[in-house]
Amino acid sequence: MRVSITHFIAACFGFGLLLGATIPACMAQHITNETMAQTVNDLKAKASDGLVRIIVKVQPDPSQPAPLDTHARDQAVKEAKATLVRIMQNAGAAVVEPIEGQPLIVMELSAEELDQLVVTGLVEALQEDRPEHAQ
Repeated sequence: MRVSITHFIAACFGFGLLLGATIPACMAQHITNETMAQTVNDLKAKASDGLVRIIVKVQPDPSQPAPLDTHARDQAVKEAKATLVRIMQNAGAAVVEPIEGQPLIVMELSAEELDQLVVTGLVEALQEDRPEHAQ
């Protein structure tokens, strides 16, 4: 049985909500500029011959004031997610699949599209989406 990391994260996130937790720590931490640059460079190398499949954690627009309450933050993330989906679809991304109810989007991008993604400022974290095989 093949289980993608996308489904694993979505399942963990959904289960975590039931327990009052947040998404897994690997996606919960803010990425520093240096870490983001290294991750993007690694993903671009993998995309040099085509596309790379990634999971993006969306953050509210950093140019706007930070929302003060949970509802306002959820709304800001929802708006940022819709904006990011629109931007990447307009950029010609092969796959842009928002995960319903989560601040996550699965994308298949070229190296150039990865650069376009990062400059939006709406990415809190990203990682490659690789299939995991059940043991």
